[in-house]
Amino acid sequence: PLSRACRTAVSFADGPRQAFALGKAVASLLPLAQRYLVQKHRSTYTSGVKAGVAQKLQTLRVREVDKPFRLKCSLLTGSGSEEVQEEQDVECYLDARSEDSSGPQLLAVPGASLPAVCVELARLLVPPEQTQEGVVAARHA
Repeated sequence: PLSRACRTAVSFADGPRQAFALGKAVASLLPLAQRYLVQKHRSTYTSGVKAGVAQKLQTLRVREVDKPFRLKCSLLTGSGSEEVQEEQDVECYLDARSEDSSGPQLLAVPGASLPAVCVELARLLVPPEQTQEGVVAARHA
């Protein structure tokens, strides 16, 4: 998947701080997210991945950052010698590989839209598919 081929780095104006209001909103979304996972991705929910997802949810930290919040992606081209970089402003980003290894953290600007938050939560709940058939099935879910 692209997420493994692309290196990402985030930058923001001020250090992350706990986001109580957004944390409460995320907590209220988790039962709905679990229903979605059971209905649309049952094989993920019933597989050994379930324990890993539960662990990620238990250690998820919701943090707020100030604008500008930018995501920089770097990708090596086919020859491996030239690097392509792209940078964009984002509202929300799930840092699944946090540097302090205390679990994933959801970083968001104040007032981040609910759809942006939901997309990032979906990245946490549903691991990337490894086969082309799985990618097609996930796209239609």
